[in-house]
Amino acid sequence: MTAMRIEPEIGGASVVLVGHLNPAIFTPHWLSSQDLITAQEADAANILVIHPEATKFELANMTVTVNTGQFSLETTQAPWVPLVDLVGRIFVERLPHTPIFQFGINRNVHFSVEKEPVRNAIGRMLAPLEPWGTWGEQIGARDVPNRGGLSHLTMRERWTEGEFKGSLNVTVEPSVRISGNTGMYVRVNDHCEIIDHNDLDATAKILAFLTARFETSIRKSEGLVDQVMSLRDLVTAHA
Repeated sequence: MTAMRIEPEIGGASVVLVGHLNPAIFTPHWLSSQDLITAQEADAANILVIHPEATKFELANMTVTVNTGQFSLETTQAPWVPLVDLVGRIFVERLPHTPIFQFGINRNVHFSVEKEPVRNAIGRMLAPLEPWGTWGEQIGARDVPNRGGLSHLTMRERWTEGEFKGSLNVTVEPSVRISGNTGMYVRVNDHCEIIDHNDLDATAKILAFLTARFETSIRKSEGLVDQVMSLRDLVTAHA
């Protein structure tokens, strides 16, 4: 984990796989039967949905969500490495023939900048009103409850590396989970796919790439979150 200058109030990480899946396979007791979790963990699981088209259940520190096109493993408890470890044990060791051709490594954080004017100033830095002319002036002239401005911003970097391509996507929004209009939400999505979906070794290759990339991706994501956090200091210094 990368140290962040503001302690997040809420945060988490997830790994998402895209391919062709059978949701009905994925139950807590199947995981237990494969020695992926303990019998006690399986018995204690909170089952939300078990259906041929969709499965969702909560373990002690992870949430498993599966539909016919996607598998997701999410946690709010660091360290994050157990996510990729369990994904590997499921799909490399137990289900190696499951077609997988994309993955996402995701990190999300809600944090407070403590003062509403500071959050507003950060929003203006990321999404200036001046280029919007008269409409921007109208937005800037309005206050609570009609204050406007940045509501959703995503920056994207595209990349290609050998047999893979993808994008790094950073989204910034006002947090709806922190009260007082002082919260910000940042989500970093590291998306990757194998270029040749028909490659017979696609699953093995993309899961190996996921494992090799995971920790570096998380560190980069947390660095980008911290970069957004640094805007608080910049705004405060010029106040």
